[in-house]
Amino acid sequence: MRKSGAMRWTRWTLLWVAVVTLMSSSSRVLAASQDVVIYASEVATLRGNWTKASTSGAAGGQSMSSVDNGWSTTNAPLISPADYFEASFTASAGTAYRVWVRLQGTNNSKWNESVWLQFGDSTDPNGSAIYRTGTTSGLLVNLENCSGCGVSSWGWQGGAYWLSQQTTIKFPTTGSHTIRVQTREDGAKVDQIVLSPATYLSSAQAACGTTTPSCRNPRPRRQLRLHPRA
Repeated sequence: MRKSGAMRWTRWTLLWVAVVTLMSSSSRVLAASQDVVIYASEVATLRGNWTKASTSGAAGGQSMSSVDNGWSTTNAPLISPADYFEASFTASAGTAYRVWVRLQGTNNSKWNESVWLQFGDSTDPNGSAIYRTGTTSGLLVNLENCSGCGVSSWGWQGGAYWLSQQTTIKFPTTGSHTIRVQTREDGAKVDQIVLSPATYLSSAQAACGTTTPSCRNPRPRRQLRLHPRA
């Protein structure tokens, strides 16, 4: 009897260990697959022409806004820019993230609706450095969907229609990372940035700007609180 009881105890112990291991593994997978959402209110560093401003239609009523002085740096980001803002976020090592930006151009002008994105330690899917701060490498995000389409109000975008760019990035370590948004055309406004490892990893619909009635943002998961298009 003692032997039978010991065997039952051993089986229950092994079963419990298996359940705990599975739950732990599931938690790690869930944590690794969460979308990163950055709001204007979370921006900690502002330089030059960028300010936090109360903005109609912006998520949380606030955006990062730059004054339209007719200035631009269209060819490449600057190594030491005067005009940029930065925010910190948490991401998982080795996870591919697609980057999306919700932006608007002052006066809905196509000359006011693009930015450069850079990161402190980003890599391409093969592990090579890409879009690093302090370099002339950056992801160009331009709201207008095509030449002559024009822009209107807020829209999501993840690149530029005339360029073939690497739009997914990885990070070598799990923990805190930094994104820098650098002026490409002043007059741009940004209220949200999303880094998505799953939900919007390959959804072209999430990249739609505001040019056609059929170009709508997907219905986001409630916990992301992605602000609908204004």
